[in-house]
Amino acid sequence: MLFQYGLFSQDSLNFFKPFLLSNHPLGNFTSRINHNFGYTPGTKAISFTISRGNVWLPFVESYLPNIEEDRAIMSQYIWHHRPWEFENRDITNYNSRAIMADGIFSNYFLSFNSPLNGNLEIKSNIRFTSLTGGKIPVSLLTSDEFIEWFHSNIAGGEDAFGRKEQLYGLAHLYYKDTENNYLTVKNGDFLVSEISNYFNYYLPNSCKGIHFNFSGLTATSKINKTWYFDMGLSGSATKKFHFKKNWLDWGLSAGLLLPSVFQKQTVIINNNNRLFSAESHWNYVFNKEKGQWVLGLNFHMQSSYHSMQELDYNVIMRRGLTSHDHMGISHLNRWLQGWAFVFGRNWNRWTVNCFAREDFWVDNAPDAQVGWGIQYRL
Repeated sequence: MLFQYGLFSQDSLNFFKPFLLSNHPLGNFTSRINHNFGYTPGTKAISFTISRGNVWLPFVESYLPNIEEDRAIMSQYIWHHRPWEFENRDITNYNSRAIMADGIFSNYFLSFNSPLNGNLEIKSNIRFTSLTGGKIPVSLLTSDEFIEWFHSNIAGGEDAFGRKEQLYGLAHLYYKDTENNYLTVKNGDFLVSEISNYFNYYLPNSCKGIHFNFSGLTATSKINKTWYFDMGLSGSATKKFHFKKNWLDWGLSAGLLLPSVFQKQTVIINNNNRLFSAESHWNYVFNKEKGQWVLGLNFHMQSSYHSMQELDYNVIMRRGLTSHDHMGISHLNRWLQGWAFVFGRNWNRWTVNCFAREDFWVDNAPDAQVGWGIQYRL
């Protein structure tokens, strides 16, 4: 779940959508497509967004047999029966991957929008990332205490993910790839994680009221001390439905990201060399004399960081805290998704907005996320 409070500038007739990407612990080390739903280039503006996400992934390791015969044997068993079969058959030829993540991952996203003409704009961005333990009241909605209170009293059940068996407020990330390279982040670390530019082109004419735009992304992201060059493409279609003074905006978008396109990652964040994403966004806008109120809904999907074929034979070694503690590894081999609920207020050069994001297909990366931002039209 993600809750964000922010101030954003928004052209009164353009498509309203704040920065909604989740703070995935591995996603913090590569660029991702921030889908654009604008009808036309926006005005010159500067914006700043802070988002905080609680990640709870107990230590878990994945054993990946290298011999096809061993893979075929493992594929015959349900995933939670494979560890016993793996050890009983004394399989020794395999690679392994491990992850453990706990804490509040925060992103700080600074963006500059520069329109070039009636059809083209450039958005330049820099993203910082930090990791902290998260304590009430600073991290109210993302603290372990609040999340467990919510699970126990509202939805999810008592200690649904085994948090209460561990110390609260820890802050660490440990990730080891299949080539025994690793990265770590500890409490208080502050990183420059991405520098990017989006080149957005808007088709001058609509088709039956449907507007189209296309975006190209060039970016650098950082793993440990090495910078990598990322490239991406996306396209969107949007349409406005009028209801007297109010209106409904609806958009669909798809994108392709090529992480570290010219280099091999020193730590393999993704063994899929292409990351696909898709997004849909709805806004209902209440148009008032002194500005607008916006209610929005966003759905976002991204393809898996690691090959989905591994799901057929990977052996997940876990501590057995709960039935969910395999998530650290298993969610890396499937598509990720999330829903965001948006509320906004637009007036003059400013827009205030709040939004909440929930991973209904649970992956706990992050489980809950909060933030705020500000944008000013120059």
